[in-house]
Amino acid sequence: MSIINTTEALARIDNDNEIYLDLIETFLELGVLDFTLLRTSLAQGKDKEVAHQIHQVKGASLTLGADNLAHAASLLEKSLRSGAGGDHNTMLDDLQSCYRESVTELASIRDALRKPS
Repeated sequence: MSIINTTEALARIDNDNEIYLDLIETFLELGVLDFTLLRTSLAQGKDKEVAHQIHQVKGASLTLGADNLAHAASLLEKSLRSGAGGDHNTMLDDLQSCYRESVTELASIRDALRKPS
């Protein structure tokens, strides 16, 4: 079962496979998250900076149809922005797991889209 909702993502961009491929490639090339740095930033109390990075991941994830990743990012972002505390490291663990799964599947989708029809 796919964790990437390609049907929904493609519908957002008028079913243009070329654009979708470009978006995936950009995400995979530029969207690499440094989870060690994020953890260090959290430990230093840089919640706003981390929330900003997570917000960007959430937006890109929604565009690509990576709904699980977007959800995990949303939960962490809301918690960080609310200042209510919470176990941000556990939320970051969940985000990292979703991120890894999504990157793996997006790479597979990218490879399939690159193949000539």
